[in-house]
Amino acid sequence: MSPFRCRPFTLLIFACVLSQPSAHARNLCENSPLEAVQSGAELLRQITVAPSAPACGETAGTPPGLGSRWTLHWSDEFNYEGAPDPTRWRHETGEHGWGNREEQNYTDSIRNSRVENGRLIIEAHQEPSGHMQYSSARLNSIGEGSFTYGKIEIRARAPGGNGLWPAIWMLPTHNGYGRKHWPDGGEIDILEIFGHEPTVNQNSIHTFAYNFQRGNAFNARPENPTLTTEFHNYGIEWTPNRIEFQLDGRPTLVVNRPAGGWEAWPFDQDFHLLLNVAVGGFYKPKGIDPQALPARLEVDYVRVFRPRTPELCRDLERTRPTP
Repeated sequence: MSPFRCRPFTLLIFACVLSQPSAHARNLCENSPLEAVQSGAELLRQITVAPSAPACGETAGTPPGLGSRWTLHWSDEFNYEGAPDPTRWRHETGEHGWGNREEQNYTDSIRNSRVENGRLIIEAHQEPSGHMQYSSARLNSIGEGSFTYGKIEIRARAPGGNGLWPAIWMLPTHNGYGRKHWPDGGEIDILEIFGHEPTVNQNSIHTFAYNFQRGNAFNARPENPTLTTEFHNYGIEWTPNRIEFQLDGRPTLVVNRPAGGWEAWPFDQDFHLLLNVAVGGFYKPKGIDPQALPARLEVDYVRVFRPRTPELCRDLERTRPTP
């Protein structure tokens, strides 16, 4: 979602740098990696700085199935109860429409966002809230959950229904380009479902030169009949010259860096995640269905990974086919 159109699922980030980044970028390939230092339930929740990069064959701290190529950088497995972990997530609150004519009030109430039974719940309700008639929540990962380049995977189940607008997306943490507001710093939409199209996900990239207002945003609309009834893995692989969107591990959209400067490609700076359920907004051709509420965005986990070596990052750009 853009701030003029606002956006869980499984998050894997392969953080890496293939070329010299701008002053705004964090060179995660050059810096010491972050690794898990405890086993069991705390393995993915307690990360410390290791003095040097692990060997490519080392798998400690890597969840099963990832092999030896990636190392964990940041995650939330939601293996606790209550409010979202404040060291990982911040609430964005307000009822001003968020540039999209949204009709909910975003709150920090546990009624709208909480962790229960191993999942993050973001829940929209039809109820008086502030000056609005709907309440919901919007979380961001600003802080340790800001990064430049990587592989993100979020396992989630989104709600459907007329007037709902669940999203998992990314914005720059410290936008240093142009007017320093949307769309100059860029936007990456990993999961965006308009409730009246519950089987269609929107993958999009917006920049100053390419965005929905100009009618030329990079966009794909992968379909799956169970997007709002089952859990799926949503993610991206983000390198200096390429962003690949994935659904359940399969590419759905690949955007190669176009010619031009920051106006075309501002994706060399720290971005953070946003998870939210909007109600109403620009995209509600069938109105808001009261029977669709309350509505939950459920997230099983969010994971950010990085390649174990800079060479792996370069290999990604050199060898990954375009679907």
